[in-house]
Amino acid sequence: MLVWIVALLAEARPVIEANKMKRDMTARAFPLYRGADQLLVVSGTGKMRAAMAVAYLFGAFPELLQDACLVNFGCCGTNRASVETSTLVLAGRVTDLDTRRDYYPDFRQELGLEPVHLRCAPAPVRQDRSEDDAWYDMESAGFCEAAARFVSADRLLVLKIVSDHLDAACLDAAALTRQIRERMIAIDRAVTTFRERPADGRPAAYLPEQQALLALAQETMHLTVSFKRQLDLAVRQAIRAGRDPWPLIRQSCGLNIHDKRERKQAIDDLIRQLKTTAAL
Repeated sequence: MLVWIVALLAEARPVIEANKMKRDMTARAFPLYRGADQLLVVSGTGKMRAAMAVAYLFGAFPELLQDACLVNFGCCGTNRASVETSTLVLAGRVTDLDTRRDYYPDFRQELGLEPVHLRCAPAPVRQDRSEDDAWYDMESAGFCEAAARFVSADRLLVLKIVSDHLDAACLDAAALTRQIRERMIAIDRAVTTFRERPADGRPAAYLPEQQALLALAQETMHLTVSFKRQLDLAVRQAIRAGRDPWPLIRQSCGLNIHDKRERKQAIDDLIRQLKTTAAL
């Protein structure tokens, strides 16, 4: 499943058209569009709305999105005058200008686009006189923060199209739609390559005995749906990183959990250990 988080309908419309998506009129929280093995949400501007859109999708479709790849697509501005508008770039690093926290989408594929350091601003940036190349958007940090709660970093892509050089008084929605429509072949190529995750010899799904062991651990610890999802993600990340999670999962099957406090402590300890256990 491919999930698009897009701030504006002007940005989303060419994607919707190219992928023959239809609006899901039953969705109330956000405009939701469905295509063949794809979902697109129009989140609205700002990192908070982007984060809310991600959380909404995983709350509404937890099973459907278990192995989803997520794309935050939209426009960005840059002070690099030599870069033409409509240029596609991808974020190799995202910095939240409010918190100064950095995020690193871990795309392993060669997508043929320039990785840039994208700064997520709380408001439109109209001027940057620094000598360094600067790239700005308003949603990427919220997307990365929320999405990392549900999927590993190698399933996240922040793909942007340059709309201005920080000199536009306001965004020209019609021009932006036109620019994106003209670049849809390149956008589709990048996203398709991103979805074709490189084979690394590690299992894409659990073996039956592993699934049974994980289910037993979840039952023993009386995990909620949210905790089950967090544990599943931690196990998958450990496997992708070359670590063996199963001795720890087996060990957790012998725990005696008596209350919510003990449950919270147990799952926190287990996830921490899964992140630091020795490699295979």
